[in-house]
Amino acid sequence: METEDHIRLTSPELTALWTAYMNNSMSYCVLKYFKEKTHDTEISDVLELAIEITETMLQDIKTIYKKENHAIPVGFSESEDLNLNAPALYSDEFHLRYVHNMARHGMNSYGSSFASCARSDVKNIISNAIDLTRNLYNKSLNVLLEKGLYNKAASIPIPTKPEFIEKQGYLAGWFGENRAMNAIEIMHFYNNMERNSVGKALLLGFGQTAGQQKVRNYMVRGANIADKVIEFMRQFYLKRIFPIPLP
Repeated sequence: METEDHIRLTSPELTALWTAYMNNSMSYCVLKYFKEKTHDTEISDVLELAIEITETMLQDIKTIYKKENHAIPVGFSESEDLNLNAPALYSDEFHLRYVHNMARHGMNSYGSSFASCARSDVKNIISNAIDLTRNLYNKSLNVLLEKGLYNKAASIPIPTKPEFIEKQGYLAGWFGENRAMNAIEIMHFYNNMERNSVGKALLLGFGQTAGQQKVRNYMVRGANIADKVIEFMRQFYLKRIFPIPLP
């Protein structure tokens, strides 16, 4: 019979650990570079907190891997993937926006992972990651607000009475007759526009500096895809005569 300390890791738990390890190893390198090039002390403090979180996560995950005699994944490394002497590619403002977006999506990812895990030590790591990432999100948000850099999503009229969908053709508004977007759709559109805007800028910078032409080509291709997604969403907003948010 398996005890709590010897329950085999399930595939969702292995997935959660591997995904978190790879993401944090990459984030560590990116964040160290950003911090080295940041001049604003408040933004630098946000980056320092983000770096500390990645270090905590990497160490905690390694502890479980060693306990299970599991091979340590080959993630991104400071020796091979980080060049602190490279010239600055982005502004301090972009560094802050990057952290804020990564914190937002980190909470979503960790929340999904937590709901798929049962073993207590894995749940503890993921639960701690959610708490740490929430703190990072709040800190980055506060700095954005203080500096007047936070872009709010579009507002909609406050409903004065409940309304119900009365026709099955409600979804047809996406392809035929235009209808007003609902709040959930606006939220997802805005988040996707913001994520793709940050991703496009990141890919363009790396596409100009990567050491291998093949890698540069992938980066440029990714930036072009992000640009097409952003333009599609802008046009979608315009067709509905809706205020276009500017991430």
